[in-house]
Amino acid sequence: MPQRTPKLSVIVPCLNEAENIPLFEDGLLSPLSALNSDFEVIFADGGSSDATLPLLRELEKRHPEVRILAPSGPAGFGLSLAEGIRTSRGEFVATMEADLSFDPSDIKKFLAVMEEDSLDCVAGSPFLGRFEDISVFRRCLTFSANSLLRMFFDPGLTAYTQIFRLYRGASIRAMRLRETGFTVDAEILITAGRSGFKIREMPVIMRGRKKGRSKIRVLGETLNYLKLIARLKI
Repeated sequence: MPQRTPKLSVIVPCLNEAENIPLFEDGLLSPLSALNSDFEVIFADGGSSDATLPLLRELEKRHPEVRILAPSGPAGFGLSLAEGIRTSRGEFVATMEADLSFDPSDIKKFLAVMEEDSLDCVAGSPFLGRFEDISVFRRCLTFSANSLLRMFFDPGLTAYTQIFRLYRGASIRAMRLRETGFTVDAEILITAGRSGFKIREMPVIMRGRKKGRSKIRVLGETLNYLKLIARLKI
């Protein structure tokens, strides 16, 4: 019997997030269940070396809507996200981080706006909303990266580096992504705009990580964003 197509697929890239996994039932799955729509959650592991995968397997046993992708080759944030998108089945596809820095209950608002106005992408923007419990240093880095991207690409968009978005499944699955790291978030939004996607940003709250450690390396990611700009401006 063919699998029923869920209305929503949620893609969550993971790398060494064992400390956050106990929060997923109440912090992620419960808000998604409140949407009253069929959904799946795809945890795309990026090569974790801690207890992330075993803990996700336990979560999968308790929740049939959970699927896990483990890397069979090269791993990375961008590769994990792309693989999760490729294997998703939902009419709509949401992407978010494993540290729960964004509130999954906001997806309900994203869905309502997307369906009402026939959009292809609804992007959550803390620049239109607010940042909470995030260091001044991190805010400055985020502001600088997004300001730089607005200089070279669509200045009407504010949140190039934030992953929290909702897409039409067919549209995002047709996209071919090249970035393997965190720069994939910007690559998707830039490519979506150039592909004629109808995009709208909505205000959201971005909260600081409570558990685990950030995987972003400032110097390396700065160089990666400069390479992305050079590649996509050609």
